[in-house]
This record gives sequence, C-alpha cells and structure tokens, in this order.
Amino acid sequence: MEGVGAKPDGSGKMPMPPLVVQLVGTFLLAWIVGITAAHNALLTIILIAATIIILVVANGMFRMKSRYAITTEAGFIAAMVVLMIIVQGIF
Repeated sequence: MEGVGAKPDGSGKMPMPPLVVQLVGTFLLAWIVGITAAHNALLTIILIAATIIILVVANGMFRMKSRYAITTEAGFIAAMVVLMIIVQGIF
C-alpha cells in the first residue's frame, strides 16, 4: 500500500469493485491468449502482453508509484500471460 500511496480504511473488508474489475480483465486476457493459441499466433500475444506491461509501467510512473510497486504490477501481468500460455500449451 505504501508503494502506491494507498491508505487502509480500517474496515478490514475486501475491496470488491477492484476485485471484480481484475476478474473481468483476467478473463479477457485469457480469452485473447486462447484465441491467439488457436491461431498459432504466439508473437501476437507476446506483443499484446508487452504493450499492456509498458502501459502499466507508464501509468505507474505518471502516478509516481515506487519502483517496487511498478515492478510488482508489471510482473504480475507478465506472470499471468506466461502461465496462460503454458496452460494453453498443455491443453
């Protein structure tokens, strides 16, 4: 929370709106990975992932987030894409 300048609200409740948006985004990313895998277009998903990661990094820089927070957010997306590609390759 410190790296992104967020403050705990003290309620201890999970922030549902961001979790729902993250779920939708993860589903859409999985869908794109599935489509590119079906068309043997690995380079396409790599370019899409690189674009998303670069935009997340730029957004973090504009928001003046810590380097750790930016790396964590970008790394999370990279890990999701790699995991999705691996799962598509297995199934």
